[in-house]
Amino acid sequence: MDRAKETIQRAFNDNKEKYKNIFAIIHHRWDCQLYHPLHMTGYYLNPRFYYTNSNIDKDVEMEDGLNKCIVKLSEDDEFEVAVHKELLIYKRGGYRFGMTTAIKARTLSPGKWESSLINLNHYLISDSCKY
Repeated sequence: MDRAKETIQRAFNDNKEKYKNIFAIIHHRWDCQLYHPLHMTGYYLNPRFYYTNSNIDKDVEMEDGLNKCIVKLSEDDEFEVAVHKELLIYKRGGYRFGMTTAIKARTLSPGKWESSLINLNHYLISDSCKY
């Protein structure tokens, strides 16, 4: 969003008077999305953001958004407990989250992930045909 706003600013030659109404619309629309529990949960559970932001666990709004989603999706108390146990593994970077490839992948942009997954999918399909 910051890059889009910077582009708008440049398009109006940094004349705030010309782009302030556009920014007001963007802020109004973006704020209702940005602070939605589902958006916060997606951000929190994205390894690229989680593991590079050392303050993410100190963000009360982020934790609240995550917990609201867990409660909303919860089938029962046992499910919530299980999810929180899994979150501890995620937070510590345990099990598969701590594997070398998972650690390297934390810095990949979404486009890189997509192309890597497409290549993997193609390899698996073509390789499985050999057997």
